[in-house]
Amino acid sequence: MLQEFVDSFPNITIKAILADALYGTGDFMDKAAEITGGAQVVSQLRSNQKVSNRNHSEATLKAYFSPERR
Repeated sequence: MLQEFVDSFPNITIKAILADALYGTGDFMDKAAEITGGAQVVSQLRSNQKVSNRNHSEATLKAYFSPERR
């Protein structure tokens, strides 16, 4: 489906793909990024993952989304 979309709409730049946890395998995420020219692929977030923001600082998910951070 992603390949068909990319082929049908070449003028649209895909920057991110959100996927249900069912599709969150490494193979799917790698192929989706490849098909779309390197788009960020996001599936189910796990508590042990880290996120980075635009200034490239990293934080755990718990810290990043904590009420104290807002």
